[in-house]
Amino acid sequence: MYTFSKATALASLAALASAQSNLEIAREAYRNPNDSYPIKFKPFPAAQSRQLAGLEWTWRVNITDSLTDPFNNQSTDFTVRTSYEFIYEGAPLNSTLNETLPGLGNQSFCTVQLILKDAGWPANVTNLWTDENANSTSCAPVLGQDCVDAIIKSVGHNNGGTCGDPGGSWGDAPECASSLGYLYQERLVTGRSFGNLASARSGEPFATMASSEYSDLDNKTLYENYVNVIHVVLLNAPVSLARGANGAFPSDDPKALICMRVRTSQRDVDDGEGGNNDSGNGDGDSDGGNGGGNDGNDEEGSEGGNEGGGGNAAGRDAANWSTMIGALILTAFVGAAL
Repeated sequence: MYTFSKATALASLAALASAQSNLEIAREAYRNPNDSYPIKFKPFPAAQSRQLAGLEWTWRVNITDSLTDPFNNQSTDFTVRTSYEFIYEGAPLNSTLNETLPGLGNQSFCTVQLILKDAGWPANVTNLWTDENANSTSCAPVLGQDCVDAIIKSVGHNNGGTCGDPGGSWGDAPECASSLGYLYQERLVTGRSFGNLASARSGEPFATMASSEYSDLDNKTLYENYVNVIHVVLLNAPVSLARGANGAFPSDDPKALICMRVRTSQRDVDDGEGGNNDSGNGDGDSDGGNGGGNDGNDEEGSEGGNEGGGGNAAGRDAANWSTMIGALILTAFVGAAL
């Protein structure tokens, strides 16, 4: 038989307060970013399905540099938080994708995101994203079109079931050797998170990440790394949305790889930097525009989707609320016992 004490009750209350404050801190940070960049785009402009070809969204990346615990007046620890959100054009804010996309129903709409680390990407990679790309979500200027095509091909069809690990590594493709291959090799990218966009609400985060804590108030290097990095997301719609009127299997994949850099200013290139030196990797046609879990072994700096630290914000919120509810139940039980 278990015995409980007042110390146990106090500990459970502390856990409840901590979970609640952490959740509110994160939410407040995502609502008030220091840097934010939106791009309006069509995820599947060439799709044969009118429903998919007609979609128009705004992708917004938010970067926030805030106190890790603003409720602690003695705290000087900062955390950089990153969030991704979509605004579904023509739909009310806060509506879910399956409420606004006819035919989606209970099917999944999968996403895959690169898990970012605190270390910055080489300037000769990020500098490939310039002002000319500011209104485009094409990954071709940075990765090369061959690399983009290889990544899309490596991800299987979405049959509407559970979103999961896409398998393999985007850095393994020969077409991506000088871009993502180099970043994986240098451990500047450590894995991917994945989630289901179907329940994601318009204008609310569908994926989040958090950096390590740092306390040097004058050192903004870590924050600069996150606003200068290339953010990469793969969209994988269910094939049923792309089927023809006769129900035939679609000839085009309802998949898209999108990229964004929050800042487009050019950075100084250090001597000896590795990575891509131009956008010519692939077929040379790359100078034009165009929640869940994770598969990384080193997931530091990510939060959201599941216990592993990636995926969608809803999963993280649910985990926090579960902790809080558990603490409440335990506290009530102990209180009765005392």
